[in-house]
Amino acid sequence: MTNLWVHPFKFALVGANSFLQDNDYKSLSFYLQEQPTLLTDLLTVLIPRIDHSRVVRMFRQVDHIPLIRSYLIAVQHVGFTDVYMAST
Repeated sequence: MTNLWVHPFKFALVGANSFLQDNDYKSLSFYLQEQPTLLTDLLTVLIPRIDHSRVVRMFRQVDHIPLIRSYLIAVQHVGFTDVYMAST
């Protein structure tokens, strides 16, 4: 049942205009609380439109960097110090 809801939500979020970008971060918080195992999937879809340093700060504040490790490795090439330090 969860997959039926999660995937349409994910694609609807990606299809939203960039002026709704704050919803991207709200959805990350929601996923952290409700579906933490699906965070990497959502982050992967959002890579082109989110601020990676902001994501690192967000997950560092709640001490959940290990949950997003594969995302951090995927975006490590962008060269942000925050991302590099969090992924090591």
